Amino acid sequence: MASRARKASRRKAAMPDFVEPQLATLADETPSGNQWIHEIKYDGYRAQVRVEKGKVTISTRRGYDWSEKFSDIAEAAERFPDCLIDGEAVVLDAKGRTDFSALQSALAGGRKRAIILFAFDLLFLKGEDLRSLPLLKRKAALARLLGKAHEKTSVISFSEHFTASGDEMHDSACALGLEGVVSKRVNAAYRSGRNENWLKSKCGERETFLIGAWRETTGGLQSIALGELRDGKLAYVGKAKSGFRDQEDQLLKDFRKVETSRTPFRISGPEPKDGQRWAEPVLQAEVTFTAWTASKHIRHAKFLGVRQDMTPPVKEERKAAPKSYGRNVQRLLARAPVPADDMLRRYWKAVGKKALKYLARRPLTLVRHEKGRVFFHTGVIPPTPNTVHRMTIQKREGGAGTRLWVDSVAGLVALVNAGVIEVHPWCSTVDDLEHPDVMILDLDPGEGVEWSFVRDTALALRDFVKDEEGLASWPKATGGKGLHLMIPLDGTRDHDAARNYAHRISSAFAKIDKRYTTVAGASQRRGKLFIDYLRNGRGQTGVGAYSPRARPGFPVAVPLTWKKVENGRQSNALSIDDFV
Repeated sequence: MASRARKASRRKAAMPDFVEPQLATLADETPSGNQWIHEIKYDGYRAQVRVEKGKVTISTRRGYDWSEKFSDIAEAAERFPDCLIDGEAVVLDAKGRTDFSALQSALAGGRKRAIILFAFDLLFLKGEDLRSLPLLKRKAALARLLGKAHEKTSVISFSEHFTASGDEMHDSACALGLEGVVSKRVNAAYRSGRNENWLKSKCGERETFLIGAWRETTGGLQSIALGELRDGKLAYVGKAKSGFRDQEDQLLKDFRKVETSRTPFRISGPEPKDGQRWAEPVLQAEVTFTAWTASKHIRHAKFLGVRQDMTPPVKEERKAAPKSYGRNVQRLLARAPVPADDMLRRYWKAVGKKALKYLARRPLTLVRHEKGRVFFHTGVIPPTPNTVHRMTIQKREGGAGTRLWVDSVAGLVALVNAGVIEVHPWCSTVDDLEHPDVMILDLDPGEGVEWSFVRDTALALRDFVKDEEGLASWPKATGGKGLHLMIPLDGTRDHDAARNYAHRISSAFAKIDKRYTTVAGASQRRGKLFIDYLRNGRGQTGVGAYSPRARPGFPVAVPLTWKKVENGRQSNALSIDDFV
């Protein structure tokens, strides 16, 4: 009884300005069974409709305000009580199918009345947070809210769902020429970010890529060169040579705004040709294509449009951004999901006391989100309250830098206001910056390495460190695919000595099995387990204990016991949802 009361009170909450949307994970097959319902995969722009005291704000997937662009939808929503609706803004073709190119044209030409909203979820209603409710209860509440808006002629329509078998649903969608199917667990709560409670199965290949170059001749726009980020570097994936249609003039204007003097591609790239021009990779193109090649290039790509909802207009971004913006990105994390701020605050309040044992009074390297991008931060740090402390350090390469540190739960919570998702602490404390009190050996499996081998290696390395060096250790899940072996030190070594010590231990242990390597290069990693000692050294870090990860499902890096490792506990077994 008390538990139900607590859940009810927890759902009462002030409605946030924006909730990071839940995203579907790509699946090879459409799931079946009574735990799943299916919806049509709409070909449009994700739209979040927020109504408060009659004022309507419509946000894109990245949180940009598009209320004016979707003004007819906003006007229709004014009659609703306070609520937060999740849906997709689309334009329908003559056969009633959603048409992404037509949506682009409607937005460009100001034909707003062609744009409608298919609403498929309800997150808040009249001061109540519905996200913890099962999906079918949320959809039932949404249907009641919309009322007559179910009619196909309405600007806002309820997104119907189906209970057919997965194969039947997928075959029917593809036969009708639709983009695909989104399948959802009927009893799952709404959880921001990409996770497997929502699965998408496509009728063809379709992706969003960064635009790195274009080619124009006297005949107009000939092609655009596309890329994706791989390990923080822009990799060339191919060209789109068709689909520009009536978007050509606007595309050329946008491309010229981001023109740069040299290629942005760092992995492969198109050969320079007459008329080819390079672009700063900030614009994102939606394309369809027939297949991926063995060399990770796309075949027969067709351009559909620039994802304006995921990239702010070039002129506005450059005008609004501070001078330091861009230089603050040390390493971009491509397509990393972002948990909702209120979820992060609840999480840190729940685990903060335990987390401080590992994070307190240590300089922190930060993973932040800002303007739709997730990145390892460098440079100017946003304003923070007094519960977040700052210290000036001397950099080895010269000059001074600033690091944040915390010593309270309030400090951890306050980091959320600065856009912080992950925290990576130094191996030393602010009380003795130059002498680490812990050493990290990171077990990082390459492609084809099973978890059982990671587990067995961790146990063997624990025994090796104990027998050969007389050092105890404890395991830490990383929220990813590997494990950290954490080894307390006595604080007598400086950072260089600690790194050399880690290198010596790793190299000696790696001789035991040819499947181990201490070489960081990707070409050395396939089928091998990388024993990474490089996280030791001045300013080098590993993800902190209890830090959330900017990954699908928002897994958490947590301390483990050796018993749990022996029993097969995987490194991404726990997520934020397990603590809040």
